[in-house]
Amino acid sequence: LDFDPVGIKFCFDEAEIEKYKINARAKARITYCQYLAMARGGRKALFMRPEQLLCENAQPVFGFRELDQEKDTKRHLKYLYDEKPAWQAPVDKAKLPLGKTHGIYMAPLDFFDNSGLVPDIVFFMALPFQIYHILNDYMGARKLGHLTFNHTPNSAVCSGSVWAYVNNTANMTTMCAGSKTSGKTDMSMMNLFIPGPQIK
Repeated sequence: LDFDPVGIKFCFDEAEIEKYKINARAKARITYCQYLAMARGGRKALFMRPEQLLCENAQPVFGFRELDQEKDTKRHLKYLYDEKPAWQAPVDKAKLPLGKTHGIYMAPLDFFDNSGLVPDIVFFMALPFQIYHILNDYMGARKLGHLTFNHTPNSAVCSGSVWAYVNNTANMTTMCAGSKTSGKTDMSMMNLFIPGPQIK
């Protein structure tokens, strides 16, 4: 793989934060994609609190704010052109419960091994053929005949990871406009999310 797999831990308990091994902090509000880029490319271990998240599309996905019909519809109109699907898209995205997440811990996967924590999601950024092999191994280990994925017009990485967590299964997404730009990703790469407890 070109990048380290990244463990993602959704923090629902403030007391758990002291267990996180953190070696870097963002100096300003940045996107979820940028946090993951620092973890996968720079071997940084970071904790993102709700107020540190810049991306307005990711905020409701993590339960950091309620949807705003007027503003969230407007954010999706450039992709879907019509108001009805432009509102339905943010409504349909996988979400964590509103106000329950204290933050998100992200670090290279081996950091979790050393701290005794199990990530909620393991995130891979890889080439399609690499992901093909990982998914075939996953299906074989889980005794599955097929997999179904969730595509959204944006929020590929944030909603993609939450969808895998909520549905307790692997998810694969393309890059979205935000993850391509903010996440500093190559157009040839794709995203793969696997629930942490399912990786030994």
